[in-house]
Amino acid sequence: MEKIQNMFKRLVFALILSVTCTTLFAQAPSGVPYGNPEPINLDLFNVILFIVIPILIVITYFWYRRKKKRDNND
Repeated sequence: MEKIQNMFKRLVFALILSVTCTTLFAQAPSGVPYGNPEPINLDLFNVILFIVIPILIVITYFWYRRKKKRDNND
């Protein structure tokens, strides 16, 4: 029981530390010029790059996991 409590305390400490560090490093530096963000143009290349390819990656990932699961059950 003591071992589980120590592991839980270390896990909580690591979580708090990681959240604190990411918050500190996530702040934007001062004195850096920033541009105005603009939406992307939806031409054929951008549609393929930003919409089609990510969807294909996700579909391939789930197909691969499903196939791997079936192969392991056989």
